Amino acid sequence: YKMHKGRGKQILTDTFSDLLPASIQTRKKMGFGVPLNHWFRNELKPLLFDVLLDQRAIDRQIFNPQAVEQLISEHLNRQWDHSARLWSLLVLELWFQTFLDPVSIPDHFPDPVLI
Repeated sequence: YKMHKGRGKQILTDTFSDLLPASIQTRKKMGFGVPLNHWFRNELKPLLFDVLLDQRAIDRQIFNPQAVEQLISEHLNRQWDHSARLWSLLVLELWFQTFLDPVSIPDHFPDPVLI
């Protein structure tokens, strides 16, 4: 149901065939961009520093912290658009933190709440 004659998501196209123009139904799949460039200079700026320059990331010795700082600085100062590089580094470090770093278990759990 996902593939029909080499076309993906055929069930979706069939379901909405009366609502979608033929030009949309038959066109090739299209990607879309995300405004990483803007986000890294604004909303995600703290995340860059918190994740990429975190002591755990530095201790891994995979990235040169000075080089990472330079990438961030050049991006924030609009000297270069390093958004793709920063995204790759960010995702890799978050993967390390999620799958390789040990899970910390608290020594003390809060008392249960009685209802």
